[in-house]
Amino acid sequence: MKVLGIFFSANLSFNYHFNYVAKKALKRLGYLRALGGSNWGANTVHLLRLVNACIRNICEFGAQVTSYASSTSWRKLEVVQHNCLRFAAGLPRWTPIPVMFAERGEILLRDRSLALSISFLLRHFALGDTFSPFKKSNLCTLDGLRPSFKKRLSGGTNWLKFLKDANVSIENFIPFVYPVELQQENTIILHTNDLPFQQSQIPYPTLCKLFDEYVNKEWNSSILISTDASKGEEGVSLEALNITYNQTLTLKLYPMNSVFTAEGCAILIAIERFIQEEDKSYI
Repeated sequence: MKVLGIFFSANLSFNYHFNYVAKKALKRLGYLRALGGSNWGANTVHLLRLVNACIRNICEFGAQVTSYASSTSWRKLEVVQHNCLRFAAGLPRWTPIPVMFAERGEILLRDRSLALSISFLLRHFALGDTFSPFKKSNLCTLDGLRPSFKKRLSGGTNWLKFLKDANVSIENFIPFVYPVELQQENTIILHTNDLPFQQSQIPYPTLCKLFDEYVNKEWNSSILISTDASKGEEGVSLEALNITYNQTLTLKLYPMNSVFTAEGCAILIAIERFIQEEDKSYI
């Protein structure tokens, strides 16, 4: 099953995902070889930047999830990383891997992904209970980490306990910045899929009837805003509609984005563009 660009297997081994990414990275290595064989673009610094931007980037995608896979699975991507670095730096095949990393100032791909994953979790902890689903869950609380999850975070080292022993507060980490403080805006009520008419299988006439009932009985004093997103061959589209004032905003995103990303962007754009009166209630 593929979710947001990551292939999930039943046992969460990510073997299929790593095979897919390794094949994709090797294809890009072929492009890099063609570029390095020309009289332009063969500079070592430029080639290393291309490796990090075009190849390492896809290997690290989803590190928050894939970094806890087994070392055997990560070995598939690390072999690709070694080949790319060796070619970009112009080093012979027999160059020891530690020497290659020291020469180019790089680290193992799995170690880097694990660092990105831990940074992601720490920044979620810094958010507190306002936004972060990780902070709310019993998997990632300071005193309630599941043992198997805790063991994987940093190769058996409990970094949360280490931070406590070092007298470092989680709240001092730089949190993720959200453009809109939804929880502090009491006049905004979001409904994503909890209303009766928010079901795609409902016939259109019935859907319209249910919607009109809510507008007339429940929301007659509120400003109504609707958002939606879709993905097709030409790209990802999103739309925000201010039903009360009949204002429409449509945008297109790059095809690489998922429909879930577009739906989130549509909600944020609608809040930013349409919510202007503080004394009004918005739904």
